[in-house]
Amino acid sequence: MVGDDAYSIDGIKYKLTPTDEWSEVNIEEGDGHPIEPIEFWGENEEFTVNITDEEIATLKDASGEIRYEKVFQWDLPKFGEN
Repeated sequence: MVGDDAYSIDGIKYKLTPTDEWSEVNIEEGDGHPIEPIEFWGENEEFTVNITDEEIATLKDASGEIRYEKVFQWDLPKFGEN
């Protein structure tokens, strides 16, 4: 990882669009399409959501919105102690 707003994958550098340049998707006006949430049924050893309030805070940007890409980074499998 290069920085909080830039990434390097296989030697290719990517930069995230700053949040002040984002545009809102308005479903009612025909932008995008709704995505229904997937129900969570698996409270057991194999499937659980084990995230602390502190970890949730690390997923948020300066305006308090949860950043989509940070959720996926957090969701990556972790092996060993680290």
